[in-house]
Amino acid sequence: MDSWLNLEQRFRLLAPELRHHRLDAQWGAADEYWRLTGARDTPATEQFEILSSLAGQLLGRVLKGGNETEKLLLSLHDTKLRWYNALKAMSSSFGRHSYAEQRNEDGSSAGLIFTGTVSQIAEASANLCLALHISHPIVERKTKWQWFHENYLRALIVAIVAAIATAAIKMLLA
Repeated sequence: MDSWLNLEQRFRLLAPELRHHRLDAQWGAADEYWRLTGARDTPATEQFEILSSLAGQLLGRVLKGGNETEKLLLSLHDTKLRWYNALKAMSSSFGRHSYAEQRNEDGSSAGLIFTGTVSQIAEASANLCLALHISHPIVERKTKWQWFHENYLRALIVAIVAAIATAAIKMLLA
């Protein structure tokens, strides 16, 4: 599965089964937490999480770290969380909902906590795959043998067969 378009198709196939699911996020002073919720877990939710991990792996291959968002995504070693954060940072489907202030025991501020949600998670993931197909295409890396095979091997075999046939015809006519 080395194509954003393949992943897009797989996510889109999950959309009917995951139409009631959402991805809730919490981040800030109390660390970062993600929760797939909205309906009970099914094989489709497990497949969504696996596809999210695959998408996060692909992100690791195509991102160069050219901006703060890419640096943040590349710093995440959990590929599923990398994809979830990409949905948060790069998808128009992520909505921020609220924030609160965490307090220490003495009443002083410990920082802010923010929450947000990705609704229609399969559709949002599919659309992000389409956008990434344009902005961060996956370039297939070919070995030297593959490159040689695609560019010269067929012509070389035809030339050898033609040379052998020509030599055989000359020997028969001589």
